[in-house]
Parts: sequence; structure tokens; C-alpha cells
Amino acid sequence: MKKLNVIWILGESVRNYSGTERYSKYPLFDKLKKTDNGVICNNVVVAAPSTIMSQSSMLTGIAPTYLSRTFADFNYDQNKWSSIYKILTSNGYTSYAGWYHIEGNSLFKKLQPTIKDEQLPQGITHNSFWTSEDLNKVLQKLIDDKLESPFFLMLNYNNQDDTNDYIEKAYNLLNDKGLLENTLFLFCPDHGWPDNNRNSSTKRHESVVTDANILINLYLQYPNASSIIKEKEIDQLIASTDILPTILDILEIPKEQYQLQGQSMLPLITEETNSDAKYTRDKFRVDQRFLLQKGRVVCIRGQRYKYVINIDQNTEELFDTKNDPDEKNNISKSEKEIHQAILKEFQTEFQKNENQLIEFHQNDLITAALPKISKLLNENKKDHYNILLLGSAHPLFIKALIKTVQKITDNYSIDLIIQPTAFKKVNLDAEDNIKIHFIEIEEKQYEHTKSYTNELKRKEFKQYSGKINVPHLSIDYQAFLKKRDQLSTNDYDLAIVPLDNPYGVGHQELSKIAKSVNPKNIIYLDYNMNEKKPTHWLINGLKLLNAKRGHYLKNPKSFLQEIKRYFYSVGIIKNDPVDNMNKK
Repeated sequence: MKKLNVIWILGESVRNYSGTERYSKYPLFDKLKKTDNGVICNNVVVAAPSTIMSQSSMLTGIAPTYLSRTFADFNYDQNKWSSIYKILTSNGYTSYAGWYHIEGNSLFKKLQPTIKDEQLPQGITHNSFWTSEDLNKVLQKLIDDKLESPFFLMLNYNNQDDTNDYIEKAYNLLNDKGLLENTLFLFCPDHGWPDNNRNSSTKRHESVVTDANILINLYLQYPNASSIIKEKEIDQLIASTDILPTILDILEIPKEQYQLQGQSMLPLITEETNSDAKYTRDKFRVDQRFLLQKGRVVCIRGQRYKYVINIDQNTEELFDTKNDPDEKNNISKSEKEIHQAILKEFQTEFQKNENQLIEFHQNDLITAALPKISKLLNENKKDHYNILLLGSAHPLFIKALIKTVQKITDNYSIDLIIQPTAFKKVNLDAEDNIKIHFIEIEEKQYEHTKSYTNELKRKEFKQYSGKINVPHLSIDYQAFLKKRDQLSTNDYDLAIVPLDNPYGVGHQELSKIAKSVNPKNIIYLDYNMNEKKPTHWLINGLKLLNAKRGHYLKNPKSFLQEIKRYFYSVGIIKNDPVDNMNKK
């Protein structure tokens, strides 16, 4: 094993080509081309066009759709997955990491713990967003306090007009202090940014899978690499999940002992690899949502062709990126034989890895649910169990709950309360012991062109609290009462209440339904199969706001913006406030 230090500089939202916008390629990349021991990969396909998904994937070498099921319950499982932090610290490394955004410190605390409070310069805390200048002050203090070798250092910079200059200063500082002499240095953004000059879009960046948003540059350098580097620049497509396996190869840490989905790109970079080692992948999947969310769009990027499928709308596109770099000509309906053959190839690739993803989560959900549901049923051992299941979550989640019951006992009856549209996606395989109770609901949709207080009165809010367009939430109390006499029994052993978002508006309605049948037990489960009772959206919102109070005192405008975003996340307002900002 090579005990090289590892320094990784991450930038926010930068494309892989030059332009006039701040989202254009860092000029620093062109300067770094001239370094002796460095190589630039010009076309790295990110696993997702959003920060949380992309960064978590880079740090683990795993597609983000395996790491979580929704944004609301991102919960990295340290026991299931490896990460660069976990691997390097187990090999004697000291870790230092800092994110410009507060969310990184909280969301990634299991994935990549942040720099300790006592290691921060005076006046800089974790309860505020960091500027590029702040990050350089953090770096300076870490250097002054002496980084403990071998060390892993990661710094995540926001995209500001002067970010490139600050990152260049950081690089020069590291170089001047001699910290790059025995170091593997990496530099890249987490994803790109939509380019309205090429692909006109009013959507926020994590909704878009155009090349401007999913292709990035990656620079890496390490000691004595110049003698074995094949080319200073690599134009071949590679995947962001390949970064971690490549790091391990350079450090000579056996990667076979870790569960990684990426491939090492070292065979593309150097002449000094095993003769059998090859880089074999030519298709790369990009997800802009997790598996159990609405609005999923999946992209399969090939070396030349690109396939895009909108899951909810059941539409597909195929682009020839060589002849159509702006992705304006959808050739999926082309009558050319070659185009149909390519389309079928991509459809097969998508279906294969989609099935693998579904199977993984199905098994994972069942494994997590089994001890919880088994315990409740076994509290009252019976020859036959009557179960009420509210179909208020993603169909895959509902199916997993049904399969969990089937693994526990053959003697059961399930009353499933669900909307017809959701039921079509559950695919129950005609199980005999399940009785379906369809709940038809006229959902009230609000067009919020003005402020929340002007558009939605308290009286209306109370009346329609269970009917506002919250993803997958499709049951309300009044509609249930009309169907109450159709239920199979008045003697339920267990009521199962899935919560697609434990803090969403309307989940008090679900609790009300479950309690109204007076079951022996009630279990509330989030998308990680954790038991979690519905928390009132207002109480939870106050807790979240309090956690960031330091930031809001410094930035009062962001306080109002955060409130609007929270109202959107729980379903009180329909239009995404970030979308509205991007359209201006």
C-alpha cells in the first residue's frame, strides 16, 4: 500500500466546457494541464445531476439510487456500504472534510464526518454557509495546526464568481507548503448546470439530464505519474462512480474486498497496469431522483448515443450526441433500422439495471420490515391474522409490506385501502388473501401564483389537508368513512401505515384512519422501515429552522426562502419556489 495523502477539492455545479457564465469550466483546469504528474478526464458522467446524490455516489463508488430511496430520508447505512472515509480511516488515515453548505455537514455525517468545531478558525461555525474565502481560511488553519499524515482532506466549494480564484489559491497554498509532494490530488465539480443557450429549460438543475448538466471534468495528479501516464487528457466517457476505485488502485488498496459498482479508470490513465486490466464500460446510468419518488427521469449515456426515459410519463427519447450535441432531435421514432436497433439496446440496458435496482430495494425493505411486523403479530399468536394496510405510499413499498406479511405467515387476510391509479402499479400477482378497497378522491389542486397566506386560507387548509398534492398520499379520512362498512372485519390485529414523508401534510389523516378501526397494534413506517409516528409539519419545521438559526440571523432573506421551500416539501404549496427563482 502507498501511504499517499489524499486531497479532494469539490466544486459546485460546473460544466465541462468553457463559456461566459459562472457555471462554465474552471480556468484552473487548463492551467493544470501543464503539470507533469497530472491528467484531465474531460467527460466524466455523473451518477446524478444533484449535489446530495452525486457527492454521495462519488464518495462510495455506488449509484445513489442504492444509497437511499427518497431525498426526505437520506440515511447512509455504514454497515451496508463502504465509503472513502470508511476505507481510508480503516487503513490508518486521518480525515478532514468541510462542505460549504449546512446540509452537507448534517446529511453526510455518517458518510463523511466533517471537520471538528475546535479545528475551525475563529468566527466560522457549522451553522452557517461557508464562502470560498471561509473555506480557504479553514484550509489555512488546518495547515497551520499540522495535518496528521497520512491524511484525507476534502473541501467542497460553492459556485461563486470568484470560486475558481479561491480554489487556485488553495492549490498554490498546498503546493507551496509541499503538501502535494506525497499526495494524490483530485479536483472536480459534483455535477454540471443546464445551459439555456444549448438546451432551453426552465427546470431546476437536478431535474435536467442534458450533457451540460451531467458531464464534468476531473483532474488528478500523484507523485511520479508523469512516467506512466498515457495521455495528458482523456476524452473517453467514464463514470463518477469510477473515482473511488481509481483512488484505491493508485493507493494499492485491494478494492475487491469492498462493494463497489464503479471500475478503476487506471487502465485508461497509465501504462503501468495489469495486462488483463481493461476499462470495459460503455454505458452510464444517470438518475435525477431516487427510486421511490415521483417525477423520475433516467438517462443512459453511451459513447455516442443517449437514452432518456421519463418513468411517470412513460415517454422516451434517443439522441445522437455526435450529430446533435444540443439534444434537440429525438430519434426514438426514427424509421432507420440502425436507430431502432440502438434504441432496443438502450431499452434492454435500462430494464436490466432497473430490475436489479428494484430487486435490491424490495429485498432490503423486506429484510428491514420482517423483525418489526413479526414482533407485533407474535404478541398475539393466532391461527389467522387480520391486517389493515393503507396504500398511501409508493407501490414498491406497498408490495414489500405485503411480501413481508407473506413471509411471516400463510394465514392472513389483508384489507388494502388504495386509489385505483396507485393499485395498477402495485402488481400483486393475484394473491388470494388480499381484498382491495378502492378509495376515489377528488383531489383539490392549488395554483399558487401569490403568497401562501393570500391563496390558501386556514379554513380551506383544514378542509383539504389530506387532499393536497403530496406525492403518493391518496387517502383521506372522510373518503375512508364512506367505505368503512365494506371492510372485512372489525377485529384487526395490525394496522400498517406507510409514511412516504413523515412530516408531510395529511399524515395526521392517515393516523386517524388507522385508529378508527381500533386495531390491536398500529405501526408507522418510513421508507427505511423505521418506526416513526407522524409529526406535525409545523413542529418539525420549527425544529429544522432552529437548527439553522445562526445562518438565518446573518441572512434574513434566506429565512423566508427556506420557509417557502419547506411549505413546498410538505405539500402546502404546489409550485416549487426554487423553480420560480430559476425562471426569473
